[in-house]
Amino acid sequence: MANASDAAGPHAATTPCRVLIVDDEAMVRSQLRRSLELRGYTVAEAGNGRVALEMLAAQPASADVLILDMTMPDLDGAEVLHRLRAAGSRVPVVISSGYLDVAVERRLPRGEFQSFLAKPYSATELVTAIERARTARPADPPEPHRP
Repeated sequence: MANASDAAGPHAATTPCRVLIVDDEAMVRSQLRRSLELRGYTVAEAGNGRVALEMLAAQPASADVLILDMTMPDLDGAEVLHRLRAAGSRVPVVISSGYLDVAVERRLPRGEFQSFLAKPYSATELVTAIERARTARPADPPEPHRP
């Protein structure tokens, strides 16, 4: 997805950033981890929503941004986000989904997530979404998805 020379380029973390990837597909988590670490991000992984919620409850400041898959067994991304916000967490969230952003936005309150990524997406789109989420205020509505 990326090579080592990309890490120092314009698509690298602007400042230190800890990203928690929440996705039930191990291969997706692994690819995202490699791509983000090459760009200077610190990455943790959660294989499902329950694990992510437990990680964040135990260490609330352990992630600067969440990459949250919408379609997971047990707790889907919408439920994870709902529980996260109900617990008072304002960590910026990038929603990742293979479904249209209109369908996602119907399930999630505006302003509860900061960015949306339609699968499949490039490493550049991923970094852009993370950096956008980091600079958005928690109440900011998500950026509209480009067709």
